Formats: sequence, C-alpha cells, structure tokens
Amino acid sequence: MPGRKVLIILSSGTDSFCQADFRQVLEAAEDSGVPICPINIGPLLKAAVLPAGEGSNEAPYGHLKWQRASQQLSRLARVSGCRAFTPSSSMDLPAVYDGLLANLGHACIGPPWNAARLH
Repeated sequence: MPGRKVLIILSSGTDSFCQADFRQVLEAAEDSGVPICPINIGPLLKAAVLPAGEGSNEAPYGHLKWQRASQQLSRLARVSGCRAFTPSSSMDLPAVYDGLLANLGHACIGPPWNAARLH
C-alpha cells in the first residue's frame, strides 16, 4: 500500500502477556519507521477498577503499575515520532480521534517524518 503508515493503539499500557521487555519494544518501534500514536485509556480503566484510588491494593488490579504504563506509552510515542493522547473521560474519545485524523492528514509527525505528509 503506497504512502506512509501509522499505528494507532488504544491501550492502558499495562503489560499482561508480552514476552518482550519494554527495551525490545522501543527498539522494534524505532526500527519499524512507523509512528505509533497511543490513546492511553489507563487512567479511565484505573478509575473504573480501583475506585479507592492510587495505592489501593484491591485484587486483581492493585498490583498494576499504572503511572509507569502511562510513561511507557508516552515514551513509545516519542521514540516512534508521534505523541500519546490521554482522554480524561470516555466522552473525550471522539475529540481525540478527530485530533488524530486532523494531525495525520494535515500536519507532519515529528522527526524523522517531518518532511513527509501522511495520507
């Protein structure tokens, strides 16, 4: 398929089954040359499953490293030449999608894609 590719992922960033460590994921992202634009739904999920808030040890989600997952999604986006989007509510998702489409269609993604337009 001609033109640039982009990967948009909807994720909490938490790792439950991955056999690669985060360093390997970053290397693969860099090597692919494809911008990865995560939509981080971690804060929304955390609010839904841990109503007691940060530091709650309620099973089975209390052990998840929510802040670390958010930071990793942001880093993955930066390394690949995009940025992470973190909606503050599910009502923000349409605006996030609209923003992504507008940016991908009319603007350039950061280095090394700053000279190419995405279609």
